[in-house]
Amino acid sequence: MPQRAGEQSCVLTLKGVLRSNSGHGASRESSGVRWDDLGEAIPAFLTLVTMPLSLSIADGLAVGFISHALLQALGGRAHKVSWLGYLFALLFLLRLVLS
Repeated sequence: MPQRAGEQSCVLTLKGVLRSNSGHGASRESSGVRWDDLGEAIPAFLTLVTMPLSLSIADGLAVGFISHALLQALGGRAHKVSWLGYLFALLFLLRLVLS
């Protein structure tokens, strides 16, 4: 019996989470994050959590770009984000607000 799309996406999300916890997949990429720097750790955490919860990579990246630009600007480190980072954050914010 074929699965519905929602059931299939839940199964794939669970499979990805289990795989990342077993030492494969996303855990290798997240080991490069400086978790002691909150300006970098919070956007990385929000990106990692938003992707499986929203079932959308684009939404996860949007939250990551927006939170990174916002936290750097509020933390007095606005110069560490390039103009392209702010542009992507603005475009992602518009996408989330208008959709």
